[in-house]
Amino acid sequence: MDQIKLLGMTAVLTALIWATADSLVNETIGVQMSFTIVPEAGKTDMIAEVDRELPPFQVEVSGPHRVIAQVQAAAPLNARITVPDTQTGPTSIPLLKALEDQWNAFPKLTVLSVKPPELGVTVDHLVPQEFRVILRPFKLAYEFEPQLERNTVTVRMRESRLREMLDARKPLEIQIDPERLLRDKTPGESVTVPVRLTLNPEDFGDDAEVTPNTLQVTATLKADRKTAEIGTVPILLAVSFANFAKPLKVIGPDGTTPLVTRRITVTGPVEAVDRLLAGDRPVGIIRLKVADLENLGVQRSFKPEFHLPPGVDLAEEPEPVAFTILPLE
Repeated sequence: MDQIKLLGMTAVLTALIWATADSLVNETIGVQMSFTIVPEAGKTDMIAEVDRELPPFQVEVSGPHRVIAQVQAAAPLNARITVPDTQTGPTSIPLLKALEDQWNAFPKLTVLSVKPPELGVTVDHLVPQEFRVILRPFKLAYEFEPQLERNTVTVRMRESRLREMLDARKPLEIQIDPERLLRDKTPGESVTVPVRLTLNPEDFGDDAEVTPNTLQVTATLKADRKTAEIGTVPILLAVSFANFAKPLKVIGPDGTTPLVTRRITVTGPVEAVDRLLAGDRPVGIIRLKVADLENLGVQRSFKPEFHLPPGVDLAEEPEPVAFTILPLE
């Protein structure tokens, strides 16, 4: 019986010795890791972005065999890196320090090195800026010209975008066009229409917001004007005498030589618009310049010029005409 007890104690001691030895033996390996960056907690106006798409980083870690095996099984790893709030612009995050502070999943591991050692990050901030609202030049005639309910709005946009505007000396203004909503209203009656403000992403960025995003515009159209639609207006090409004889051809987006027309909406004095509708229809002219005739094989868009009687104007811009100029074979 004593011998059996001794054998049992020996087995337990052996297991403890091996477990202790296993915990004392460290291994060092390299694992791949990617990083997810987040702004500092509570900084709702802060934006942090990685400078570019990066391949996985190589991280060298050391620790007990069992923990190393767990790391290898979980690879590739991803770590969440908090970016501290700094001034707008590029910055870098030392990854070794960041991992030492956040290596919670494997507390028994030691991070020895990270390659590359830093993560390039761009920090930006959403800032409010007051912009003036202006009306697009009028084409309609009014007894009471359009009036805005307010002349300024607040745009919340990236600080970097705002700096670009200021550096380029761009006016801090937003232009709106209420006439597309006013042209069909009854002449002589005061009307108020809601005009939605839109921000050009090329200037303001995709994440800019304007408050308020809709403004009320009040106006009264003159009673002696008329708006009418002309359904089929031919579009013609014009070239100089020097380029008239060049062997060129034009093809539309579908690869054929099109008969191009446009639907236009005109506005003007009632008598002038009626004469236009009853007489010869207008045409649209696209004037090709030397540079256009030298830039062959590239599809481009052109805005036709429409020849209208005095006092008659386009009520809205028609769609541009897209075509490609090719040498005639």
